[in-house]
This record gives sequence, C-alpha cells and structure tokens, in this order.
Amino acid sequence: MAEVWLASAKGPGGFEKQVALKRVKRSLRSSLELKQLFLNEACLAARMSHPNVVLTHGLERIDGDAVLVMEHVDGPSCRRLLARELDAGLLLPVELACSIVAQACEGLGYVHRQGVLHLDVSPENLLVTSTGVVKLCDFGVARWAGEPCDDAWARGKPAYFAPERLDITARVDARADLYALGVTLFELLTGARPIAQRSGATFGAPRSGEQFEGCPAPRVSAARGDVPAELDALVAKLLVPEVERRPRSCGEVSEVLHAAGLVRPIGLDAELSAVLARS
Repeated sequence: MAEVWLASAKGPGGFEKQVALKRVKRSLRSSLELKQLFLNEACLAARMSHPNVVLTHGLERIDGDAVLVMEHVDGPSCRRLLARELDAGLLLPVELACSIVAQACEGLGYVHRQGVLHLDVSPENLLVTSTGVVKLCDFGVARWAGEPCDDAWARGKPAYFAPERLDITARVDARADLYALGVTLFELLTGARPIAQRSGATFGAPRSGEQFEGCPAPRVSAARGDVPAELDALVAKLLVPEVERRPRSCGEVSEVLHAAGLVRPIGLDAELSAVLARS
C-alpha cells in the first residue's frame, strides 16, 4: 500500500538529520479509501511517543501527496534478521528472540494503553537498531479499540490473524495483537510460522475458537530442542484460539519472559552484533 524512502531533513547552520518518508504508492493514489487509511495512520502514529515505537515527526505535503515524516531506524527488520540467519543455516538464539519480543511488548503495551490496536504485529514491523533497541512500526491498519468491525479489519497479514479477526460479529481487543506476537515469537524461534494456512478462513463468517481446535498450533519444543518449558508454555498460550485463555496483556507476556531468565539487557553483545553483521 505504501512506500518508504530515506531522506535528509536540512536546516540552518548545517543542520541535517536522516528521516524516513512514507507515502501511498503512486499506483494506488487514486483510491480515496487508501488515502483515508493513510491519514488515519498518521493521526494514530502521531500520538505515540515511546522508545520502542518508531516516532512520527509529522505529516507533510510533497508534490501534492501526503507524506509521513518518521524516525529513521538504522537497522534491519526482524524479518531480514531471521532470513539471513536461515540463509546461513542458523536459528536466532533463544534468548535473543525472547529479548526482541520482550522489547516489542514494551512498545505494544504502550500502544494498547493509548487505546489503539496495532493489528499488524509481525517480524516485518519489528525493527532492530544498531544499538539493539527494538521498535514497533507501521500503523497502517491500526484501529481504535472498540471500533465496530467492518471489512477494514481484514487488512494486514492473514498468517498473523487471531481467529476472532475473521468473525465480523466478534469483539476484537488487544489479545488479537498478542496472538500475532505469539506467531512472531514462534517464527523467530523456529524459522517457520505455526499454522501455514487455514482452509476456508474468510473474513465475515462468524467463527469461534472451537472451529480452530482441529488445527492447533504445534509446540515450539517439537521444532527446537533448546526451548525451556516456560517458553514453550507461553507460546502455546499466546496461540490458543480462545481469546479468554490467552495472556491478558503485554505486561503478562514480558513478566513470564523475565521470570524465566530469557531477557537480556538492552544493548549490543557479541551474539547480537554477529546477527546484525549477517543482516
């Protein structure tokens, strides 16, 4: 839907700062719906100010187009990190994957406290800076919590959709983002998504958690032998179809990761430096 460019903001006295510019793709600029979604993204993103969320500096008009001016993150997405590790025949270290998700919990939890659902949590939308800070980005499909469901709720990446997002009659809350975080953590740990596809899963038809019980997510421990029991149980809990059985908040997820001793201090260490170097 959008394209992102690296640019330099310049000012008096030699001031210069790198920023990221985001705008609707040229081929889609005639769509009034996408233009409105882009403006909604700008309004929601502008409310966010947290170390683990990409900062939005402002909304400008360049050559007649609305352009989001955002913080430039000098590092790769988790999608790229993971892809480079897999290309090298490796998986991300367990503690590194958990530390990334723990930082993501800080940013996502902040977003939820602002009354916003991100609805597009995925490895693509978690960026890692050169100093090891994780930042949540892309509010392109975000919505205010409590908004009524409509077709716009079906935007995003279906592989990370909680079952209730496919049900137009369901009340979607922050636990849908936690499900997507569980898919992301599973993928960072194993290199694969837990559920490759859902046969017949289309938006609009009422669906309950029971309708997904026939295809439960596999356990992380079945794909990777060095996963602690606490982590295995946490991922399984994040991925349960029934909303009420999932963790209630990002804070609860972070607490489990910290209690299990799986979270490293923020910053570079030898292992993360090596992973970043390969990306």
